[in-house]
Amino acid sequence: MHHARSDKTDMDVGIHPIALDDEGIGEACEQTFDLWHQGLDRARYEQRLRDSFARLPQEMRYVGVRDRTRALAASARLLSLRLCVGGQPSDATGIAAVFVRPDLRGLGWGRGLIAGILAESEQMGAGYALLFSDIGRRYYERMGFAAALALDWAAGVSDVPRRHELSLRQAGPADIAQMIQVFNKRAERSVL
Repeated sequence: MHHARSDKTDMDVGIHPIALDDEGIGEACEQTFDLWHQGLDRARYEQRLRDSFARLPQEMRYVGVRDRTRALAASARLLSLRLCVGGQPSDATGIAAVFVRPDLRGLGWGRGLIAGILAESEQMGAGYALLFSDIGRRYYERMGFAAALALDWAAGVSDVPRRHELSLRQAGPADIAQMIQVFNKRAERSVL
């Protein structure tokens, strides 16, 4: 789903997301493990996320909001993106893995978290926000997001059929033309 910036918004911006520190990332992993572990054990799930943040420190971060007891109430992963919309480049914010603690759902924590993310990203110059979610389409549409066709899909390793082994090799000069063709074909479908 994508969200185009406008001067008018009906969202309250009262919750300010904070960057999660090591302890906060651990708390977020504990809360989200049952939903998104993709067959990994708890330790490997958390390590995979931490490794992703370490590899892409400028492009990816985990944010959240805390309740009055200082416990993590809601969290999301943010991505710094660059889009081409109508032929014009634009900075964008990717929002993924939005999670609200079950006992706080329906109380505005998710809406407030997203509103805070959008306000912060707009202040930093992002012209668009892309929300990556397979659930809650109507919920997110009420916040101004519109569904966009997902052109890329991912599968967990455990979901890949094991009948045939995959063979890998290093690409060489003879592969360049085919790689450019694949890249161009994909780029044509990726323009919003």
